[in-house]
Amino acid sequence: MTKDISNHKRMVLEKKEKLREIFEKYFPGRFWVLESCLAVRAILEIKGITLPFMLVLLGPPSAGKSTVISMVGSLPEAFALDSFTPKAFVTQLASKSEDDLAKIDLLKQIEDKIFLTSELASLFSVRDDQLGEIFGILTRVLDGQGFKNSSGAHGKRGYDKIFFVWIGAAVDVPKRVWPIIASMGPKEYFLRIDVEISYQEEQEKILENMHGLTYEQKMHEINECLKEYWDTVVSFPDKNEVKIVWNAEKDQRNAEKMIVQYAQLMARIRGHVPSDDTKYSSGSDYAFVSPIIEDPNRATHALYNFVRGFALCNGRNYIENKDVSAVRKIVLSSASRERVELVKLLIENNGELTSAQLVECRKVSKMTALKIMKHLEILGLVDRVKTSGVTKSFLAIRLKEEFRWILEDKS
Repeated sequence: MTKDISNHKRMVLEKKEKLREIFEKYFPGRFWVLESCLAVRAILEIKGITLPFMLVLLGPPSAGKSTVISMVGSLPEAFALDSFTPKAFVTQLASKSEDDLAKIDLLKQIEDKIFLTSELASLFSVRDDQLGEIFGILTRVLDGQGFKNSSGAHGKRGYDKIFFVWIGAAVDVPKRVWPIIASMGPKEYFLRIDVEISYQEEQEKILENMHGLTYEQKMHEINECLKEYWDTVVSFPDKNEVKIVWNAEKDQRNAEKMIVQYAQLMARIRGHVPSDDTKYSSGSDYAFVSPIIEDPNRATHALYNFVRGFALCNGRNYIENKDVSAVRKIVLSSASRERVELVKLLIENNGELTSAQLVECRKVSKMTALKIMKHLEILGLVDRVKTSGVTKSFLAIRLKEEFRWILEDKS
């Protein structure tokens, strides 16, 4: 069996490299996005996982979100929609019978599948008074405990314990939505797509392909290669019926610890800091009240499942330290852009940052800089310190000791 697993890993990595080459040829700098989405899809293949996982790709229209989602949609057990409303999970149409409703309930249609939605903008752009209801439904559905509702026409109806995974896409999440996401708990995870090649390299690639294959021909070629790779991934030697048995004893202990650390970090990064009366206050003197910080325990389980999917896509049924690199990108995407950029600046500056540096690097006002820095202090991610300048001292923040491990993680 050990020899069979070793051969399987070798074959998976060979097929993956072939897929990487053809993908990068046509869509340079974005293979890591496809890798992350395939890791989400792979969660369906692992025995014993019952917690749904939702990943939302964030990026401009040209980032390739829909392209990657359509590639994943070419794999088995995919259910794709261009858009949807959360009320479609369990429907209550008075004109339909109970039997008819059971056939159109979205929650039942996506059970044990990967749900793909190429446009989630409408989900994030509703009125403030509707956001709570929508995210309340999403929270319940993503708990894996199903969802039930009630109406005068059909009374109480719904489902228990529905498992699925979900990949959606949006340009960005409005700032007003992040506090609601933080308040509902760690259910949605995000991945911002930034081009990882230079402008000149991208231009050269485009010119090379300008008179080559059409978009449809490129997609066909990639999907053929993707199918060959995926068939190899799911042909894992150690299977229990149709699911792959996980070898938790071989999970590297340090990788597990890193997942916990990233879950703890993410809880602080996207925590919500409510303010009370701001009429006579500004900057770092806002009348802030107790922060709302997610329980990292739930996020740890979700991120661990994602890393397991990533490992499976590399031919293994156990995780290694290098698999956790995919989690870093998710954690540093799953909060408002201004909050994430501040954390990245902290990392770039060895864990310490002055208000002057933030104003200069992010082109924000001093008052805005002080407010963002104060948020991280209240959330327990940084300490406020004074740092010496040439003529005067500056207000600065420094990563707390328990989070300085991220400065050493170069994944």
